[in-house]
Amino acid sequence: MGARAYVINLDRSPERLRHMRAEAARAGLDFERISGVDGEALSAAEQDRYRAAAGPRPLTAGEIGCWLSHQRFWRAVADGAAPWGLVLEDDVALSADLPAALAAVDQIPPGADIVKIDTSLSVPVEFDRPATPFAGRALHRLRRNSWGTAGYLVSRRAAGWLLEHARAVEAPIDVHLFSHRSSLFPALTTYVLDPALVVQEQHLARRAGRPDALGSVITLRQQARADASRGIGHRVAREIGRVGEQIRGAFAYRRRIDWR
Repeated sequence: MGARAYVINLDRSPERLRHMRAEAARAGLDFERISGVDGEALSAAEQDRYRAAAGPRPLTAGEIGCWLSHQRFWRAVADGAAPWGLVLEDDVALSADLPAALAAVDQIPPGADIVKIDTSLSVPVEFDRPATPFAGRALHRLRRNSWGTAGYLVSRRAAGWLLEHARAVEAPIDVHLFSHRSSLFPALTTYVLDPALVVQEQHLARRAGRPDALGSVITLRQQARADASRGIGHRVAREIGRVGEQIRGAFAYRRRIDWR
Protein backbone atom coordinates (compact mmCIF):
# COMPACT_ATOMS: atom_id res chain seq x y z
CA MET A 1 0.00 0.00 0.00
CA GLY A 2 1.33 3.46 -0.89
CA ALA A 3 0.67 6.81 0.73
CA ARG A 4 -2.73 8.47 1.08
CA ALA A 5 -2.92 12.11 0.04
CA TYR A 6 -4.80 14.84 1.91
CA VAL A 7 -5.41 18.50 1.11
CA ILE A 8 -6.05 21.04 3.86
CA ASN A 9 -8.65 23.54 2.71
CA LEU A 10 -10.69 26.15 4.60
CA ASP A 11 -14.44 26.08 4.07
CA ARG A 12 -14.26 29.75 3.04
CA SER A 13 -11.76 29.03 0.24
CA PRO A 14 -13.66 27.12 -2.47
CA GLU A 15 -11.53 28.71 -5.20
CA ARG A 16 -8.45 27.06 -3.72
CA LEU A 17 -10.18 23.69 -3.65
CA ARG A 18 -11.03 24.12 -7.34
CA HIS A 19 -7.36 24.90 -7.96
CA MET A 20 -6.26 21.74 -6.17
CA ARG A 21 -8.80 19.56 -7.95
CA ALA A 22 -7.48 20.85 -11.28
CA GLU A 23 -3.87 20.27 -10.21
CA ALA A 24 -4.70 16.77 -8.97
CA ALA A 25 -6.54 15.89 -12.17
CA ARG A 26 -3.58 17.09 -14.26
CA ALA A 27 -1.12 15.05 -12.17
CA GLY A 28 -3.38 11.99 -11.84
CA LEU A 29 -3.63 12.23 -8.05
CA ASP A 30 -6.52 11.27 -5.78
CA PHE A 31 -6.82 13.10 -2.46
CA GLU A 32 -9.07 13.46 0.54
CA ARG A 33 -10.01 16.93 1.72
CA ILE A 34 -9.40 17.94 5.34
CA SER A 35 -11.52 20.85 6.47
CA GLY A 36 -8.99 23.33 7.82
CA VAL A 37 -9.33 25.13 11.13
CA ASP A 38 -10.07 28.81 10.48
CA GLY A 39 -8.00 30.67 13.06
CA GLU A 40 -9.87 33.89 12.37
CA ALA A 41 -13.10 32.17 13.44
CA LEU A 42 -11.72 31.17 16.84
CA SER A 43 -12.90 33.29 19.75
CA ALA A 44 -10.52 35.84 21.24
CA ALA A 45 -10.30 33.68 24.37
CA GLU A 46 -9.33 30.61 22.33
CA GLN A 47 -6.69 32.55 20.42
CA ASP A 48 -5.27 33.96 23.66
CA ARG A 49 -5.11 30.48 25.16
CA TYR A 50 -3.05 29.17 22.27
CA ARG A 51 -0.82 32.24 22.27
CA ALA A 52 -0.15 31.79 25.97
CA ALA A 53 0.95 28.20 25.32
CA ALA A 54 3.37 29.44 22.66
CA GLY A 55 5.28 31.58 25.15
CA PRO A 56 7.20 34.62 23.90
CA ARG A 57 6.80 33.85 20.19
CA PRO A 58 3.76 35.76 18.89
CA LEU A 59 1.33 33.80 16.74
CA THR A 60 -1.23 35.11 14.29
CA ALA A 61 -4.74 33.69 14.14
CA GLY A 62 -3.83 32.13 10.79
CA GLU A 63 -0.81 30.38 12.27
CA ILE A 64 -2.94 28.95 15.07
CA GLY A 65 -5.47 27.63 12.56
CA CYS A 66 -2.72 26.20 10.36
CA TRP A 67 -1.20 24.31 13.30
CA LEU A 68 -4.55 22.85 14.32
CA SER A 69 -5.29 21.89 10.71
CA HIS A 70 -2.08 19.87 10.49
CA GLN A 71 -3.05 18.19 13.73
CA ARG A 72 -6.22 17.01 11.97
CA PHE A 73 -4.02 15.58 9.23
CA TRP A 74 -1.91 13.66 11.76
CA ARG A 75 -5.10 12.22 13.24
CA ALA A 76 -6.31 11.07 9.82
CA VAL A 77 -2.99 9.33 9.12
CA ALA A 78 -2.74 7.75 12.59
CA ASP A 79 -6.30 6.41 12.30
CA GLY A 80 -5.87 5.20 8.73
CA ALA A 81 -4.47 2.00 7.25
CA ALA A 82 -1.84 3.46 4.91
CA PRO A 83 1.77 3.38 6.17
CA TRP A 84 2.33 6.98 5.07
CA GLY A 85 0.17 10.06 4.60
CA LEU A 86 0.86 13.11 2.44
CA VAL A 87 -0.44 16.54 3.34
CA LEU A 88 -0.75 19.29 0.75
CA GLU A 89 -1.72 22.86 1.41
CA ASP A 90 -4.22 24.18 -1.09
CA ASP A 91 -2.08 26.68 -3.01
CA VAL A 92 0.48 24.38 -4.60
CA ALA A 93 1.58 23.14 -7.99
CA LEU A 94 2.14 19.40 -8.31
CA SER A 95 4.74 17.46 -10.25
CA ALA A 96 3.39 14.87 -12.64
CA ASP A 97 5.74 12.43 -10.87
CA LEU A 98 3.93 12.73 -7.54
CA PRO A 99 1.58 9.72 -7.84
CA ALA A 100 4.47 7.41 -8.75
CA ALA A 101 6.43 8.66 -5.74
CA LEU A 102 3.51 7.98 -3.41
CA ALA A 103 3.28 4.44 -4.75
CA ALA A 104 6.99 3.91 -3.95
CA VAL A 105 7.04 4.89 -0.27
CA ASP A 106 8.46 1.47 0.60
CA GLN A 107 11.75 2.86 -0.79
CA ILE A 108 11.93 5.51 1.95
CA PRO A 109 14.80 4.71 4.36
CA PRO A 110 13.78 2.58 7.37
CA GLY A 111 13.26 4.69 10.47
CA ALA A 112 12.23 7.81 8.57
CA ASP A 113 9.44 9.80 10.20
CA ILE A 114 8.87 12.73 7.82
CA VAL A 115 9.83 13.41 4.21
CA LYS A 116 9.54 16.99 3.00
CA ILE A 117 8.68 17.12 -0.69
CA ASP A 118 8.14 20.89 -1.04
CA THR A 119 10.49 23.80 -1.68
CA SER A 120 10.58 27.58 -1.42
CA LEU A 121 12.93 27.63 -4.47
CA SER A 122 14.99 30.48 -2.99
CA VAL A 123 15.97 29.66 0.62
CA PRO A 124 18.95 27.28 1.00
CA VAL A 125 18.25 24.11 2.96
CA GLU A 126 20.87 22.39 5.10
CA PHE A 127 21.05 18.63 4.77
CA ASP A 128 23.51 15.72 4.71
CA ARG A 129 25.42 15.12 1.50
CA PRO A 130 24.83 11.33 1.43
CA ALA A 131 21.68 10.58 -0.54
CA THR A 132 19.22 7.72 -0.92
CA PRO A 133 17.64 7.33 -4.39
CA PHE A 134 13.87 7.74 -4.33
CA ALA A 135 11.44 8.10 -7.23
CA GLY A 136 14.16 9.35 -9.57
CA ARG A 137 15.26 11.92 -7.02
CA ALA A 138 17.49 12.05 -3.95
CA LEU A 139 16.54 11.87 -0.28
CA HIS A 140 18.84 13.68 2.15
CA ARG A 141 18.64 13.75 5.95
CA LEU A 142 17.49 17.23 6.94
CA ARG A 143 19.73 18.98 9.44
CA ARG A 144 18.32 22.48 9.93
CA ASN A 145 15.46 24.78 9.12
CA SER A 146 13.54 23.89 5.98
CA TRP A 147 10.61 26.29 6.18
CA GLY A 148 7.11 25.67 4.95
CA THR A 149 4.59 22.83 5.20
CA ALA A 150 3.18 22.94 1.68
CA GLY A 151 3.84 19.23 1.21
CA TYR A 152 5.28 16.54 3.47
CA LEU A 153 4.90 12.83 4.09
CA VAL A 154 4.52 11.50 7.62
CA SER A 155 4.59 7.86 8.64
CA ARG A 156 1.61 6.43 10.49
CA ARG A 157 3.82 5.72 13.49
CA ALA A 158 5.17 9.29 13.53
CA ALA A 159 1.68 10.74 13.16
CA GLY A 160 0.62 8.94 16.31
CA TRP A 161 3.76 10.12 18.09
CA LEU A 162 3.10 13.72 17.07
CA LEU A 163 -0.45 13.57 18.40
CA GLU A 164 0.93 12.44 21.75
CA HIS A 165 3.98 14.70 22.04
CA ALA A 166 3.40 17.86 19.99
CA ARG A 167 2.39 20.55 22.48
CA ALA A 168 -0.44 22.48 20.87
CA VAL A 169 0.70 25.56 18.98
CA GLU A 170 4.11 25.79 20.59
CA ALA A 171 5.28 27.64 17.46
CA PRO A 172 4.23 28.06 13.82
CA ILE A 173 3.84 24.57 12.37
CA ASP A 174 6.92 24.70 10.13
CA VAL A 175 9.09 25.96 13.01
CA HIS A 176 7.62 23.32 15.31
CA LEU A 177 8.43 20.51 12.88
CA PHE A 178 11.59 21.61 11.10
CA SER A 179 13.60 24.03 13.25
CA HIS A 180 16.63 22.67 15.09
CA ARG A 181 15.42 24.73 18.07
CA SER A 182 12.09 22.90 18.18
CA SER A 183 11.27 20.47 20.96
CA LEU A 184 10.14 17.98 18.29
CA PHE A 185 12.80 18.10 15.59
CA PRO A 186 15.59 16.25 17.48
CA ALA A 187 13.24 13.33 18.14
CA LEU A 188 12.18 12.96 14.51
CA THR A 189 14.12 11.55 11.55
CA THR A 190 13.33 13.95 8.74
CA TYR A 191 14.39 13.78 5.10
CA VAL A 192 14.11 16.32 2.31
CA LEU A 193 13.58 15.43 -1.36
CA ASP A 194 15.69 16.99 -4.11
CA PRO A 195 14.27 18.04 -6.53
CA ALA A 196 10.93 18.68 -4.87
CA LEU A 197 7.55 17.43 -6.07
CA VAL A 198 5.49 20.32 -4.69
CA VAL A 199 5.85 24.09 -4.73
CA GLN A 200 3.53 26.87 -3.65
CA GLU A 201 2.15 29.09 -6.38
CA GLN A 202 3.48 32.17 -4.58
CA HIS A 203 7.06 30.93 -5.06
CA LEU A 204 6.51 30.22 -8.76
CA ALA A 205 4.94 33.65 -9.15
CA ARG A 206 7.88 35.34 -7.43
CA ARG A 207 10.39 33.57 -9.66
CA ALA A 208 8.40 34.47 -12.77
CA GLY A 209 7.89 38.07 -11.67
CA ARG A 210 4.10 37.85 -11.80
CA PRO A 211 1.35 38.30 -9.19
CA ASP A 212 0.30 35.34 -7.06
CA ALA A 213 -3.13 34.50 -8.43
CA LEU A 214 -4.23 32.63 -5.30
CA GLY A 215 -3.04 35.11 -2.67
CA SER A 216 -2.71 34.11 0.98
CA VAL A 217 -5.51 33.26 3.39
CA ILE A 218 -3.13 32.99 6.36
CA THR A 219 -2.15 36.30 7.94
CA LEU A 220 1.53 36.92 7.31
CA ARG A 221 3.69 36.61 10.38
CA GLN A 222 6.06 39.51 9.66
CA GLN A 223 4.16 42.15 11.59
CA ALA A 224 3.69 39.92 14.62
CA ARG A 225 7.39 39.10 14.57
CA ALA A 226 8.28 42.79 14.22
CA ASP A 227 6.16 43.67 17.23
CA ALA A 228 8.13 41.18 19.31
CA SER A 229 11.56 42.26 18.07
CA ARG A 230 11.62 45.94 19.00
CA GLY A 231 13.27 45.49 22.39
CA ILE A 232 17.01 46.04 22.55
CA GLY A 233 17.59 42.69 24.27
CA HIS A 234 15.94 40.85 21.44
CA ARG A 235 17.93 42.82 18.86
CA VAL A 236 21.24 42.05 20.59
CA ALA A 237 20.41 38.34 20.84
CA ARG A 238 19.36 38.31 17.21
CA GLU A 239 22.61 39.91 16.10
CA ILE A 240 24.69 37.44 18.13
CA GLY A 241 22.70 34.60 16.64
CA ARG A 242 23.15 35.97 13.14
CA VAL A 243 26.94 36.07 13.48
CA GLY A 244 26.96 32.56 14.90
CA GLU A 245 24.87 31.31 12.01
CA GLN A 246 27.24 32.89 9.49
CA ILE A 247 30.22 31.14 11.07
CA ARG A 248 28.48 27.77 11.28
CA GLY A 249 26.97 28.15 7.83
CA ALA A 250 30.40 28.60 6.26
CA PHE A 251 31.09 24.92 7.02
CA ALA A 252 27.61 23.47 6.40
CA TYR A 253 26.25 21.88 3.22
CA ARG A 254 23.38 24.00 1.94
CA ARG A 255 21.54 24.07 -1.34
CA ARG A 256 18.48 25.66 -2.89
CA ILE A 257 16.04 22.94 -3.87
CA ASP A 258 14.34 23.20 -7.24
CA TRP A 259 11.33 21.22 -8.37
CA ARG A 260 10.15 19.34 -11.44
